[in-house]
Amino acid sequence: MSDFGMDLDVVDEQGDVLRTLPSQKIHERGLLHRSVHILVFNRAGEVYVRERSPSLELYPGVWTSSVGDHVFHDETLDDTARRALRDFLGLETPLAPKGRSHVQDAIENELMSVFLTRAEEIPYLNPDHSEAGRFLGTDRVRSLIGEHKTTPHLAAAIGLCSDSVET
Repeated sequence: MSDFGMDLDVVDEQGDVLRTLPSQKIHERGLLHRSVHILVFNRAGEVYVRERSPSLELYPGVWTSSVGDHVFHDETLDDTARRALRDFLGLETPLAPKGRSHVQDAIENELMSVFLTRAEEIPYLNPDHSEAGRFLGTDRVRSLIGEHKTTPHLAAAIGLCSDSVET
C-alpha cells in the first residue's frame, strides 16, 4: 500500500511537529518528516533485510531495513513501529529503541527512529512492500551498503547499531 495519500507531520530537527501535509507534498518539497525503521536480529547476530518491491516508487529493488514506514499524523513512534512490524513481517515482538538519525538524499528527508527486536523466523513477508527477505551477517550487509545496493535508511540504522552488533 502506498502512503502517498496519507497525512504526515512536517517536523523540525528535534522532531517537534510544525504542520501536517499529505505525504506526496512533503516528498515533492523535500520537507523533514518522521519515519521508523526496525532491525530484526536472530540469535546468530544476523539482521533480516528486505529487498524492496520493484513496483515501489521510492527505492525500488534495493535492500532495506527489516521494517520501515512513515509515522502518520497523530501516530506515536511506538504505535508506528508496532503497526509496521505486524504489517510488513507479521511479528509482534518486544521493541527496543536504539536511536535517531537524519536521513537525507535526493528522495527522502527523514528524521528516522530506529528500533531493535529479535526473531528466529519471519512468519510473513508483505508482498506489497517486499520482493524478498533474508537474514544476513552484518559484514555482508555492510558490503551491500558499500556497493550502493541499499537504502540510506539501512546504512544509517546499521551505523547506529555498530556498538551493539556482532560482526
